[in-house]
Amino acid sequence: MRKERLFALLLLAPLALFLATGMAEARWIQFSDLDSRAAAPTGIELTSDTVTSRVAPALTFQVHVEGVEANTVETSMGRFTRMVIPGYQASETVGAPAIPVMNQLVEIPYGARLDAQVLESSSNEYSLADLDVDTRLMPRQAPQPKDGTEVPFAFDLAAYVNEGWQAEEMVSITEVGFLRDRRLALITFRPMAYNPSERRVRVATDMTVKITLDGSDTQATLNGARVYGSPYFTNLGAKVLVPSSLGNLRATLPANNVAYLIIADRMFEAELAEFIAWKKEKGLIVKVAYTDEIGKTTDAIKGYIHNLYNNPTSDFPAPTFVLFVGDNDQIPAFRGTTGSHITDLYYVAVTDDYISDIYTGRFSARNVDELRPQIAKTLEYEQFKFADPSFLNDVVMVAGWDSRFTVSHGYPQIKYGLKYYFNKDQGFKKISTYLSAGSSQNESSIRAAVSAGAAYVNYTAHGSSTSWADPSFSISQINALQNKGKYPLVVGNCCLTNKFEVGLCFGEAWLRAADKGAIGYIGGTNSTYWDEDLWWGNGYYPLPSSNPNGDAPLREKTGLGAYDSVFDNDAFTNATMMISGNLAVEASNSPRKKYYWEVYQLMGDPSLAIYLPKAGVNKVSRPKTIESRTQVLDIRAKADSMVALSVNGDLVASTMANEAGLARLDLNNLSRVVDSVRTASPDKAAKARLTITASGVQPHRSFINIVD
Repeated sequence: MRKERLFALLLLAPLALFLATGMAEARWIQFSDLDSRAAAPTGIELTSDTVTSRVAPALTFQVHVEGVEANTVETSMGRFTRMVIPGYQASETVGAPAIPVMNQLVEIPYGARLDAQVLESSSNEYSLADLDVDTRLMPRQAPQPKDGTEVPFAFDLAAYVNEGWQAEEMVSITEVGFLRDRRLALITFRPMAYNPSERRVRVATDMTVKITLDGSDTQATLNGARVYGSPYFTNLGAKVLVPSSLGNLRATLPANNVAYLIIADRMFEAELAEFIAWKKEKGLIVKVAYTDEIGKTTDAIKGYIHNLYNNPTSDFPAPTFVLFVGDNDQIPAFRGTTGSHITDLYYVAVTDDYISDIYTGRFSARNVDELRPQIAKTLEYEQFKFADPSFLNDVVMVAGWDSRFTVSHGYPQIKYGLKYYFNKDQGFKKISTYLSAGSSQNESSIRAAVSAGAAYVNYTAHGSSTSWADPSFSISQINALQNKGKYPLVVGNCCLTNKFEVGLCFGEAWLRAADKGAIGYIGGTNSTYWDEDLWWGNGYYPLPSSNPNGDAPLREKTGLGAYDSVFDNDAFTNATMMISGNLAVEASNSPRKKYYWEVYQLMGDPSLAIYLPKAGVNKVSRPKTIESRTQVLDIRAKADSMVALSVNGDLVASTMANEAGLARLDLNNLSRVVDSVRTASPDKAAKARLTITASGVQPHRSFINIVD
């Protein structure tokens, strides 16, 4: 257990007053005098995986540190030195010396007891003077919110005057929780320690680390994947380290059916009928629960959802998606535990942690008139009923204005998205980019670009419950858009825009607007933060000491974030994008991890995925006719396609196409459904509707004749 100590936080002045001339150019310090066992670059490598072993389940890592970057930070309190190991983060304690550490999210087996140990290491001690460093190490600073608040400079006096090494274990592992069927832990590597009173550092340039997993239950892990695995959560597996032995277990399992739960106020029952019919036609197993039956309190609704998740059946598996239909008065959200905000998180964090186990979204509406446009736009979009789909070639990217953080944080986020994803190589043609260099710039141009139609719109900077702040974009300007049939997914990495306990928040307005607006809005129910939003979009990476041009990081130097998930080949949805961003923050040392899971909210259908410029036709191979007694039907389509066969609105079978594009439908129920249809309508020819949907391609809908 960590010893409790005095925290003397000096609230001496706003941070802006402490940063005078800023940071000097980074200087490289090479630890070349150490006898390294390998000439490997700085990094961490998994060298042994015996997770599924019955004798000694474990993971072994090799850690190597070549050197550190050091730069001087000028403040009004004096000068500090920031030391960074490439790829590493700053230690988490605000106000204490920022020591380089590396975090790694990893999947671990059910039942495993976690322990971390250093088997061997090669370390040396240096005085800071030997390294040509004549200052103390820079203290870790608190996250900077996007609400304009200047967070005071944090300096823990006790951490600098106490004698001895300011160090924790060289390696540790802590359980994070469950991401649906995956049990997650966080490994933290700490190859450096600091003795501030003597101004010395200790560096382990080589370490062999073993994570022991005694008690691992491979069968329970396999059973968890069998019951709770969902093809729509496969994408998220790439965001964590999955030992190959566990990955191989999952490869043996067939894809589970996908359940979609709707929680709604009874007044919306009739309006939901067409939406429900479409989701069933797609192959989702749909259940609708109305609050006049299950209860209208958070506890009642949570209990209902958790009971379905914890007691899945073949008729209704553990839900992959939950859609809430109603505003906060109809479907009340929880009060957050990390701030003064509301959240839907605890409806879907089922496994006694704060990680989402179910994708969630809201059609926020107080009456049928506010719901109708949301359903209409979603159906038009998902069924690809565009008069002109060329708007999918367009994107609008905005780094809004803040005098301190736009260049260092806003520019890199937007530039990263443009460099690797939202560009001409990906098929985008009109790429409207606005990198603010002052206040209130490009406001009319941004609104015009959105009004002309776009596949994706992203803004990062300040916000409020009713607007993007600078450049300004308000609810009244959403209502003035003319983008009928050209609806984007909109992401606001800014404060408060999904604060849906107010009468009409900015995110709700995008969805409720008829014949304009958006098909999804991702944003925060409270303030968001500069570092964390940058990681949310780009994936975690250590921020450079100085970035005067706001350059984007290299993709190979970052973890995986929200942008990466959109262009993954696996099944993804707009909700996947949001959870991917949250996982990027979870992999960091931010003190705002749980906060981010609570505040980020999707307005819109959680199963909907945006189309991208190369949304071609799904190449489908299927028969024109089948017999009513057919037991198995093979369909070929794009890998990860959801393939569904229905008769007269009744879902007969659905499955996901495998990596080879084969979808094998079990038609045991076909003859029963056909007989029922013929009994009701003897003169009606029996036909089966084949519906195939997949990320990145247009839906396929056709009929197959049924004969005796």
